[in-house]
Amino acid sequence: MDQPFSDLDYGLSSLAALFHQDWMLDGDHTATLDIVLWPEQSPSAVLALRDDATVVGNLANDEIEHLWVVATDEYFVFNAGTGSGAEWIESVIDRCDGWLRAHGLDPAGRLARPPGPVFRGAVVPVVNAIIDAHVEDGHLLLARPGLIKCSELGADNLALRLLVRIAAARVLSLTHDQYAQLDALGRQLGCGEFVVSAVEYLVT
Repeated sequence: MDQPFSDLDYGLSSLAALFHQDWMLDGDHTATLDIVLWPEQSPSAVLALRDDATVVGNLANDEIEHLWVVATDEYFVFNAGTGSGAEWIESVIDRCDGWLRAHGLDPAGRLARPPGPVFRGAVVPVVNAIIDAHVEDGHLLLARPGLIKCSELGADNLALRLLVRIAAARVLSLTHDQYAQLDALGRQLGCGEFVVSAVEYLVT
């Protein structure tokens, strides 16, 4: 089992949670990054965000956009002002790189933590189980390919965190078995104690 980076959510899944109904975005849509990339932030947290964005950058543009829209519960909508999904992810990476350089760190080749065991595709079954139980949510269906690709790229930890984030954002009911699968995967993949437990209330 990989060691938890944090007991709480982090990276892109945590950033997605900043786009909600109480957060009215004025001006530059990247302003939310200032919350994460504050001067005293932990370098590990910045590297974790960069790691996540680097993985998502391997997705097709439409996969990025569908995944990010549903992860933010549609409070982030891509338009001429925001640029494309690929451009948004590139801006996240660029901002992380700028923060790291400003703090005397070279982002090239750096990771938030050493690579742990790779469970390529481990999250796919629970992704399918949860989404198949909510086929009435068209945006959720469109996010499926991006989640699966993250998992198949060997970023199961990210795929699981994004799935949990989406479940919370969309208030998706979970069966006891689905939650048990999420919990087991969270332990196996080194997610922090409170990442999966944050959606335990959705179990019906």
